[in-house]
Amino acid sequence: MEAASNDDAIISLFQEVLRNERPFSSNWLDFTYLYDYAYELREPTSIAIFDMNGDGTLEMIVNFHYTIKLVLHYYDGKIHGSEFGIRSMNVINTDGTFFVSYGIWGFGIGELIIEEGETRILVMHDVDSWAGRENPYELQFYIDGELVSEEEFDARRALLLEHFDEKEAITWHPFTDENIENLANLVTHRYTPNN
Repeated sequence: MEAASNDDAIISLFQEVLRNERPFSSNWLDFTYLYDYAYELREPTSIAIFDMNGDGTLEMIVNFHYTIKLVLHYYDGKIHGSEFGIRSMNVINTDGTFFVSYGIWGFGIGELIIEEGETRILVMHDVDSWAGRENPYELQFYIDGELVSEEEFDARRALLLEHFDEKEAITWHPFTDENIENLANLVTHRYTPNN
Protein backbone atom coordinates (compact mmCIF):
# COMPACT_ATOMS: atom_id res chain seq x y z
CA MET A 1 0.00 0.00 0.00
CA GLU A 2 2.92 2.32 0.72
CA ALA A 3 4.28 1.88 -2.85
CA ALA A 4 0.93 2.85 -4.36
CA SER A 5 0.85 5.93 -2.15
CA ASN A 6 4.36 6.87 -3.31
CA ASP A 7 3.31 6.38 -6.95
CA ASP A 8 0.38 8.74 -6.43
CA ALA A 9 2.69 11.34 -4.89
CA ILE A 10 5.07 11.19 -7.88
CA ILE A 11 2.17 11.42 -10.33
CA SER A 12 0.88 14.49 -8.48
CA LEU A 13 4.32 16.16 -8.63
CA PHE A 14 4.54 15.75 -12.41
CA GLN A 15 0.98 16.96 -12.90
CA GLU A 16 1.57 20.03 -10.74
CA VAL A 17 4.76 20.93 -12.64
CA LEU A 18 3.01 20.58 -16.01
CA ARG A 19 0.03 22.62 -14.80
CA ASN A 20 2.41 25.36 -13.65
CA GLU A 21 1.37 24.85 -10.00
CA ARG A 22 4.77 23.75 -8.69
CA PRO A 23 8.37 24.71 -9.57
CA PHE A 24 10.91 22.14 -10.70
CA SER A 25 14.68 22.07 -10.26
CA SER A 26 16.16 23.41 -13.50
CA ASN A 27 19.71 22.69 -14.60
CA TRP A 28 20.36 26.41 -15.08
CA LEU A 29 17.62 28.35 -13.24
CA ASP A 30 17.60 26.47 -9.91
CA PHE A 31 13.85 26.31 -9.14
CA THR A 32 11.44 27.66 -11.75
CA TYR A 33 7.86 27.28 -12.93
CA LEU A 34 7.27 25.77 -16.36
CA TYR A 35 5.75 28.90 -17.89
CA ASP A 36 8.42 31.17 -16.39
CA TYR A 37 11.04 28.83 -17.81
CA ALA A 38 9.32 28.88 -21.20
CA TYR A 39 8.86 32.66 -21.25
CA GLU A 40 10.63 33.34 -24.56
CA LEU A 41 9.65 29.98 -26.05
CA ARG A 42 5.91 30.51 -25.61
CA GLU A 43 3.83 27.59 -24.36
CA PRO A 44 4.84 23.93 -24.70
CA THR A 45 3.40 22.21 -27.78
CA SER A 46 3.67 18.51 -26.96
CA ILE A 47 4.79 15.96 -24.40
CA ALA A 48 6.10 12.41 -24.51
CA ILE A 49 6.58 9.81 -21.81
CA PHE A 50 9.51 7.48 -22.29
CA ASP A 51 12.31 5.69 -20.46
CA MET A 52 15.22 7.61 -21.97
CA ASN A 53 18.05 5.70 -20.29
CA GLY A 54 16.70 2.18 -19.83
CA ASP A 55 16.63 2.26 -16.01
CA GLY A 56 12.94 1.30 -15.77
CA THR A 57 11.82 4.81 -14.74
CA LEU A 58 10.01 6.95 -17.26
CA GLU A 59 10.95 10.52 -18.05
CA MET A 60 8.65 13.23 -19.36
CA ILE A 61 9.87 15.19 -22.38
CA VAL A 62 8.29 18.58 -23.02
CA ASN A 63 8.64 19.98 -26.54
CA PHE A 64 8.66 23.76 -27.07
CA HIS A 65 7.86 24.45 -30.73
CA TYR A 66 10.53 22.01 -31.91
CA THR A 67 13.28 24.28 -30.64
CA ILE A 68 13.87 23.13 -27.05
CA LYS A 69 13.36 19.76 -25.37
CA LEU A 70 12.93 19.77 -21.60
CA VAL A 71 13.47 16.36 -19.98
CA LEU A 72 11.73 16.08 -16.60
CA HIS A 73 12.57 13.25 -14.22
CA TYR A 74 11.84 12.38 -10.60
CA TYR A 75 14.65 12.05 -8.08
CA ASP A 76 14.83 12.40 -4.30
CA GLY A 77 11.37 13.85 -3.82
CA LYS A 78 11.68 16.48 -6.55
CA ILE A 79 11.10 16.93 -10.26
CA HIS A 80 14.32 17.83 -12.07
CA GLY A 81 14.47 19.36 -15.54
CA SER A 82 17.26 19.44 -18.10
CA GLU A 83 17.09 21.54 -21.26
CA PHE A 84 18.38 20.45 -24.67
CA GLY A 85 18.39 22.65 -27.77
CA ILE A 86 17.00 21.52 -31.11
CA ARG A 87 20.40 20.41 -32.37
CA SER A 88 21.15 18.55 -29.15
CA MET A 89 18.19 16.22 -29.19
CA ASN A 90 16.53 15.79 -32.57
CA VAL A 91 14.42 12.70 -33.41
CA ILE A 92 14.25 10.47 -30.31
CA ASN A 93 13.86 6.73 -30.92
CA THR A 94 12.20 4.08 -28.75
CA ASP A 95 15.60 2.55 -27.91
CA GLY A 96 16.51 5.87 -26.23
CA THR A 97 18.95 7.03 -28.89
CA PHE A 98 18.59 10.38 -30.57
CA PHE A 99 20.12 12.46 -33.33
CA VAL A 100 22.61 15.14 -32.25
CA SER A 101 23.26 17.73 -34.95
CA TYR A 102 26.23 20.10 -35.21
CA GLY A 103 25.06 21.71 -38.43
CA ILE A 104 25.32 20.72 -42.06
CA TRP A 105 28.62 18.83 -41.84
CA GLY A 106 28.43 17.00 -38.54
CA PHE A 107 26.20 14.94 -36.35
CA GLY A 108 26.20 12.16 -33.80
CA ILE A 109 23.98 9.50 -32.33
CA GLY A 110 23.55 10.15 -28.61
CA GLU A 111 21.97 8.74 -25.49
CA LEU A 112 20.92 10.37 -22.24
CA ILE A 113 22.85 9.78 -19.03
CA ILE A 114 20.81 10.48 -15.88
CA GLU A 115 22.70 10.31 -12.60
CA GLU A 116 20.59 11.32 -9.63
CA GLY A 117 19.49 14.89 -10.39
CA GLU A 118 22.04 15.48 -13.16
CA THR A 119 21.45 14.84 -16.86
CA ARG A 120 23.93 14.92 -19.74
CA ILE A 121 24.26 13.67 -23.31
CA LEU A 122 26.73 10.94 -24.20
CA VAL A 123 27.50 11.00 -27.92
CA MET A 124 28.12 7.37 -28.85
CA HIS A 125 28.89 7.86 -32.53
CA ASP A 126 30.21 11.08 -33.96
CA VAL A 127 30.97 12.14 -37.53
CA ASP A 128 32.15 15.67 -38.13
CA SER A 129 34.15 17.85 -40.48
CA TRP A 130 36.17 20.93 -39.64
CA ALA A 131 38.22 23.42 -41.57
CA GLY A 132 41.90 22.49 -41.61
CA ARG A 133 44.35 24.55 -39.55
CA GLU A 134 46.82 25.12 -42.37
CA ASN A 135 44.11 25.76 -44.96
CA PRO A 136 40.90 27.10 -43.37
CA TYR A 137 38.96 26.33 -46.57
CA GLU A 138 39.93 22.67 -46.69
CA LEU A 139 37.58 20.39 -44.75
CA GLN A 140 38.93 17.64 -42.54
CA PHE A 141 36.70 14.66 -41.75
CA TYR A 142 36.43 12.83 -38.42
CA ILE A 143 34.72 9.69 -37.15
CA ASP A 144 34.54 9.46 -33.35
CA GLY A 145 37.43 11.94 -33.14
CA GLU A 146 39.76 10.22 -35.63
CA LEU A 147 40.78 11.86 -38.91
CA VAL A 148 39.50 9.89 -41.93
CA SER A 149 39.15 10.33 -45.68
CA GLU A 150 36.08 12.01 -47.16
CA GLU A 151 35.02 8.64 -48.61
CA GLU A 152 35.15 6.94 -45.17
CA PHE A 153 33.26 9.87 -43.68
CA ASP A 154 30.49 9.70 -46.28
CA ALA A 155 30.17 5.91 -45.94
CA ARG A 156 30.01 6.00 -42.12
CA ARG A 157 27.52 8.87 -42.13
CA ALA A 158 25.24 7.00 -44.55
CA LEU A 159 25.46 3.82 -42.43
CA LEU A 160 24.69 5.61 -39.17
CA LEU A 161 21.71 7.38 -40.70
CA GLU A 162 20.40 4.17 -42.25
CA HIS A 163 20.52 2.28 -38.93
CA PHE A 164 19.08 5.25 -37.05
CA ASP A 165 16.19 5.74 -39.49
CA GLU A 166 15.25 2.04 -39.24
CA LYS A 167 14.24 2.54 -35.59
CA GLU A 168 10.84 3.61 -34.31
CA ALA A 169 10.49 7.19 -33.04
CA ILE A 170 8.76 7.94 -29.74
CA THR A 171 5.16 9.18 -29.77
CA TRP A 172 4.42 12.86 -29.10
CA HIS A 173 1.07 13.99 -27.69
CA PRO A 174 -0.46 17.49 -27.72
CA PHE A 175 0.18 19.50 -24.57
CA THR A 176 -3.40 19.47 -23.26
CA ASP A 177 -4.95 19.14 -19.80
CA GLU A 178 -6.35 15.74 -20.74
CA ASN A 179 -2.98 14.42 -21.92
CA ILE A 180 -1.22 15.81 -18.86
CA GLU A 181 -3.63 13.78 -16.74
CA ASN A 182 -3.23 10.60 -18.81
CA LEU A 183 0.51 10.74 -19.47
CA ALA A 184 1.46 11.66 -15.92
CA ASN A 185 -0.13 8.40 -14.78
CA LEU A 186 2.22 6.48 -17.09
CA VAL A 187 5.32 7.70 -15.27
CA THR A 188 5.14 5.13 -12.50
CA HIS A 189 3.30 2.42 -14.41
CA ARG A 190 6.33 1.82 -16.66
CA TYR A 191 4.33 1.89 -19.86
CA THR A 192 4.92 3.87 -23.03
CA PRO A 193 2.24 4.81 -25.55
CA ASN A 194 4.25 3.02 -28.28
CA ASN A 195 3.68 -0.46 -26.80
